[in-house]
Amino acid sequence: MSLPLLWQEPLPVFPAPDLVALWRRCPGSPAAPVLLHLGPRTLNLVWGAALEEGLALPLGYAELASLFPHRPPRPEEWEAAIMAVEDQLAPARPRVPSAGRLWCADPLITALTALVAGDAAPALAREALEQCFQRLCQARPGGSAGLPEGPEFAALVLVLRELLHHYGYAGVELVEGDGGAEA
Repeated sequence: MSLPLLWQEPLPVFPAPDLVALWRRCPGSPAAPVLLHLGPRTLNLVWGAALEEGLALPLGYAELASLFPHRPPRPEEWEAAIMAVEDQLAPARPRVPSAGRLWCADPLITALTALVAGDAAPALAREALEQCFQRLCQARPGGSAGLPEGPEFAALVLVLRELLHHYGYAGVELVEGDGGAEA
């Protein structure tokens, strides 16, 4: 199976979404949504009835890719990366509401959802992401079971997995975005 060009590393960089416009596109405009943007350098969460609260952590997929020097990553690399992500997520946890699901318009997360849950999937469930993570952890050199083998992809999956797990989200709801990669 051939993977889309999107997954060739380095992964493309997409502009951060207009969060107010994203909030307006959320079906039913939840009263207090938690919006997610995962970029190459930071993980951003924004929430509140007027999107007045937020958090930016240095957990971008490109930032964490250096923790995965081997393809596929070795078990000790996964452990070190998990600890690095948890060290950033844990102190911020009390500030962030648990709303069941996150809302996101990121093209990479939309593409990840299509890869692991099917093209028509409206959301990335925590269980589907966990299965993807387990497949990555069990991958052997030259045999990634149809998943991208690059370190940025591994970091993207890891950050999302840890965020959903430690913050108690059931998944990521996809909201139609504006798209377009930055140069």
